[in-house]
Amino acid sequence: MTLWAVDSHVHFHDCFDKGLFIDSCLRNMSSISCSDIKHGMLFFTEGRNEDSYNYLRTIKEIKNPLSKEIFQIRDIETSYAIELKSDKRGIRVIIFPGFQIVTKENLEVLSLGQKKDCLMVTQLKIRLLMFFL
Repeated sequence: MTLWAVDSHVHFHDCFDKGLFIDSCLRNMSSISCSDIKHGMLFFTEGRNEDSYNYLRTIKEIKNPLSKEIFQIRDIETSYAIELKSDKRGIRVIIFPGFQIVTKENLEVLSLGQKKDCLMVTQLKIRLLMFFL
């Protein structure tokens, strides 16, 4: 059986060093007490003016400035996720887009697995849901 580690609330800000960020994600996954975990999933939680997911889709690799390790990035065929691999560690991480929406009632709703072009539809669904509650 293949075990996966999943983080469903990931912020990836412009100020982060991309290589150090990815290295930290992989190191955290490796430190989980179950040593059989070889793969992970990250669900980005981006704000209205953030688009780190699409930025990552435009590059093919990220280099860790300290260890010089290179992480490969590729679009998954459906374009609903990207894959990040470390051949050195034998680990891969699937990254999904997602957004954090704050309602007028100040509730935070996570729209996971959604691309930015679907954000308006998601906001409409949330408004309808809040209307009927």
